[in-house]
Amino acid sequence: MTPSAVTFGLQQAFMPDGLFIAHQIRIPEVQFYCDGELSPDDHCFHEFNSVELTGDAPNDHFERSISEFLAEAAKQAGVGWRAFDPYARLHSRGIDLNGLSRHYYQNHRSLR
Repeated sequence: MTPSAVTFGLQQAFMPDGLFIAHQIRIPEVQFYCDGELSPDDHCFHEFNSVELTGDAPNDHFERSISEFLAEAAKQAGVGWRAFDPYARLHSRGIDLNGLSRHYYQNHRSLR
């Protein structure tokens, strides 16, 4: 599948401005607040930027092909991207933002 075909599939699945909710398509949630404290500007959405070829080995934790990933994104688009309050979500789970593993977030920034 070409990068332009993948881009088109993701653009069709994501909101018109490229926003989506990462956990709904089973990719790690990586936001700026993972490196520190939440601010009033923090939100739950991720923004699609681009698709490019890479020589890296696939690293999807669920071993999905790109076609399977696109199908999952399309399915979740049909369900709807469900916004949430990141502050309430993290604190309801008892997560200390200062204790999050920076290594995890530095090494899991994209689905390849």
